Amino acid sequence: LGAACVRWYRPQSYYEDEWHGTWAMDGGALMNQSIHHIDALQWFMGPVQSVSAYTATLAHEMEAEDVGVVALRFANGALGTIEGSTLTWPQNLEGSVALFGQHGSVKIGGTALNRIVLWKVDGQLEQEAEILTAQRVDPPSVYGYSHKAVIEDFVHALLEEHPLGTPGEEARKSVALVLAIYESARLGKEIALL
Repeated sequence: LGAACVRWYRPQSYYEDEWHGTWAMDGGALMNQSIHHIDALQWFMGPVQSVSAYTATLAHEMEAEDVGVVALRFANGALGTIEGSTLTWPQNLEGSVALFGQHGSVKIGGTALNRIVLWKVDGQLEQEAEILTAQRVDPPSVYGYSHKAVIEDFVHALLEEHPLGTPGEEARKSVALVLAIYESARLGKEIALL
């Protein structure tokens, strides 16, 4: 089982510019705030075969959704969920990706995938304390440590003329998934991706 969860807060003022929350330039809680979590979930779990989704605009005046829940079926037979919200008052509470299986459970969480909060893996129980202890110090920002590594990889790729560690094509998978989620919510039915 794989799960991506974004329980964040955005006040109405966030959506009062010309682009936040619009279909043409932004999308909602799933396309904007949850996209990196969706990307990580696919990276860990593999391609998504089909989605069933509900979305709603419950608390904000905007075109797109401020909450969405999704059931996923992965190509490998695994199941998953996505929950994305920007109405979790009074602040961002959680941004996580979790994997649960018969030989282990792992959750990367914090407010924005910036902390390992659960690490129970068969055969790695001795390393558990070390892994969790290394991640107990809060990162310098909500972005954790990953943005620095991504930027360093980008610069290294330019200077050394080698491929990026994560090519841009990977982003298309998450965008296609969110578009299928929106279609499922709009049509009220399961949408196949594969």
